[in-house]
Formats: sequence, C-alpha cells, structure tokens
Amino acid sequence: MNVKFLNILSHELRSPLTTIQTSSEILEQLANADAVDTDTMKRHTQRIMDEVADMALLLEKVLLMSRAHSTRSGFNPVISDPASLIKELAGRPFVRGKQFEKTAFEIKGTPRQALIDPFMFSHIVNGLVDNAFKYSARAESLVPRVRVSFTDAYWRVMVIDNGIGIKKADKKNLFRSFSRGSNVADIQGTGLGLEIIRYFVRCHKGEISLRSLEGKGTVVIVDLPY
Repeated sequence: MNVKFLNILSHELRSPLTTIQTSSEILEQLANADAVDTDTMKRHTQRIMDEVADMALLLEKVLLMSRAHSTRSGFNPVISDPASLIKELAGRPFVRGKQFEKTAFEIKGTPRQALIDPFMFSHIVNGLVDNAFKYSARAESLVPRVRVSFTDAYWRVMVIDNGIGIKKADKKNLFRSFSRGSNVADIQGTGLGLEIIRYFVRCHKGEISLRSLEGKGTVVIVDLPY
C-alpha cells in the first residue's frame, strides 16, 4: 500500500473515531447526571455502534486488499465450472432493506470450464450481487438478476439491478480508493469494494465495465477468458 492510500485511510478512520469519542464523552456526562436522559443515551449508543460497524467493514476491506496484493496469497486459479459456482454463490440470500432475498439467475450459451481463483472469484460475485441488492432496496425495485453467458471467445457475468443508479459525474471515480457515489451517503460502504473487484477481475485477465442511469439502475459486466 502506498503513502497516499495510507494517508486517505487514516483520514477515513479519524472521522468515526472522533464521533465515538464525542458520543462516549456525552454518555459519561449523562451517566453522572442526576436525571437519566434515556433517549439521548440510546441515540449516542447507537451512533457508537454504527461507527464501530463502519470501521470494522473498512478494516475488512483493507485486509482483503492486503491479501490480494501479497505474493504469498496471490492468484491461484484452478479449472472450474463457473456456471455452477456462480449459481451457488448468487443463490444464497442477500440482505435487501430489512429482509433477505435471492437473485434471479439465468444462463445463456453452453457452459464451459474456465480457470478461476476460487477466493477471488467468490469475492467478485458476492461483492457485485451484494451491491445490487444494497443499492436497490426501495420497495418498487425488481429483484437483481445475474446472467452468465458463454461464447467461443470468452464468458461473461452480468449483474443487473434497477436501483438508484449512478450519477454521470461520479462514474469516472468509481474504481478509485474511497470513492463513492454522491447519492449513497446514507448507505453503508467503504469506497473500496469496486477497486478490489476490478483488481481480482484483472488477475483473471478479464475486464469490468458498467452502464448506469441515475434513478434507473446499473448493469455491471465482467468479461473473462477461459
């Protein structure tokens, strides 16, 4: 990890730590007060819990990046059946709003075997599908779809949702560290997920792209060689 990344990381950690410290000091004052303000105590306790959850998620992503870039646990592909693997990964329940749902899954073409790093590829699929559910939590959104297609030259994974979409001005920065869309401030995230996914895709000598319209949804496309 370079110095710039570490500087940004320290900034990202400083903000939640400041919130935790402030809320902790307020809770200490309330604990020593004559009258118990239960509502305020609950509010600041929840703030601390939320910030701790955000920090844990951020550190998990940083550790994942470190693992991805380490030579000891680099790219280790094995011959696999990608259609079956994706169906299994995408078929598990994902969190959507306050409930669990499953994707719609479809295959086009004749499935073939391919060289896949199981750890990296699992993260690619889980990360993209998780994003699709996370950013399409509104009640009228359709269930996200996962489509796998096979051609003679390559195979493709598409994750499709009709969620909040991405603003045009935000698209150029989506694969940069700690960069998030300007319309997702109230949705938990680290700004590292897509960068890690792109790194894993490129380890497979593949390419990732996306099409998105704000308010309409997003299609993420991953093209991979056999």
